Parts: sequence; structure tokens; C-alpha cells
Amino acid sequence: MQADAADEAILVEPLSPAVGLEIRGVVPDDLTDEQIAMLRDLWQVGGALLFRGCERPARGGATLARILAGDTLITVSASVPGGTEWGMVGADAPGSLPLVCVVATRTLDLPALNLAGMEAAADSLRLVDSNLLAEAQALHFAHSLDGPMLAVLQQHPISGATVLYPPPRRAAGKDAVALALVRTAEEPQFAYRHVWQPGDVLAWDPRAVRSMWDSAPAEDAAAFSVVRSATDAQLPATAPEWEMPL
Repeated sequence: MQADAADEAILVEPLSPAVGLEIRGVVPDDLTDEQIAMLRDLWQVGGALLFRGCERPARGGATLARILAGDTLITVSASVPGGTEWGMVGADAPGSLPLVCVVATRTLDLPALNLAGMEAAADSLRLVDSNLLAEAQALHFAHSLDGPMLAVLQQHPISGATVLYPPPRRAAGKDAVALALVRTAEEPQFAYRHVWQPGDVLAWDPRAVRSMWDSAPAEDAAAFSVVRSATDAQLPATAPEWEMPL
């Protein structure tokens, strides 16, 4: 579709029915205020945004992270977001859930990254198995041995949408409802598999999107970041290095 709210040159194409939008016609480090506002709206609709052919992907990824985090104090970790099993990035860590995950690359050395839209999964349950959805209302699971207990159904803090937040399979144990939710989350209809091209910048919302790498990526194959909200007291003494070398 053609975005008419910010710039007629911007084209928006879905990556899959359940998650992701490809943005064409602009790069993330060269945006007007109107385009930034449009991207923030599209972020809530798509759960993931992809820009291709960026000449400076690391800079673009850093800029996009700041844009999508909004008007909030943020900290950034230059770590690889996610693992080789389906999971919600950051769900196993204490504190606030991450706001944004970003990967930016100049190479073809990255394994494929799989994303799955958990808002679409919750909507599907509402339509086809409302009893399972009702049983899940009171369930809480830790996503790791030391992780916090999190509800398997959450309300997205910005969109207000109900999002499925299933634990990993190993954390679900033998709980029949939890395992049914995990199976729902892993249905192919909710997934998108991203095969990387040089100059790709891909961001996703870990509060609404599950992720899984085909294999563990090398730390130097791309610029990775996980962005969290923070208070003044939590901010590091020195500002984070946004323009990561790539």
C-alpha cells in the first residue's frame, strides 16, 4: 500500500499476514517529523519494520531504535536479541520488558531470523478457542529458572491489544493449557522468516513478537541492540554508543 499520511513516495508492504511491514522509499536515518510519526503508527500495526538497502545500516538501526522507543529515557545493550528457540526477548530478565529489538547488517553472514505475531495469535484464539483463552487468563509462567513470573496474556502498553505471551516449551512443563498456547504460538500462519540482504535494518517489538534464530549469529556479523526504558537513576554514567561500527 502507499502511505498517504507522511510522504507519497513511501510504500508499505506486509512481510506476512500476521507480522511485519517493509518500508520503501526512505531510510531510517533520514526522516522528517511527519515520517517519524507515521513510522510510530505503523510500528503498532505491524509489530516489526524492515528497511532494505541502507547505506549506513548501523546508524540507521540506532536512529530507528530511538524513534520507536518514543519520548522516554532509554538504555541500549549491543547484545544479540533472542536465541535459537522460540521466545520473547527479555522475558527472562528482571525489570521492564524491552521496547525495541534491532538488527542491522551489511553482510550475508547472518542466519535467518523468524518472527511470530502474538497479537494475531491471541486474536485467533479469541475466534477459534475462546475456552482456552479464558483458561489462560490466570496463568503466569517464568521464562527461565531465575526469571520473573509473567502472565501468558498481556495488554500491550501502547496499543492496548491483548497479546499472547507464551513461555518456552521447556518452561511450560506438563501444563496442558500452557502447552496448547505454545502450540498456537508456533503455528506457521503467525510467522515470518527473514533472509538477510546487505543493508537490511529490521526492528521488532518484543512485547508483541516472538523470535527465533535458525542458528546462533556471530557477534560481529551485525549491529544488534535491545532497547529498554529507564529512569534517570538507571541510566549509565556515559551515553550509549548508538552509532555502532559495521
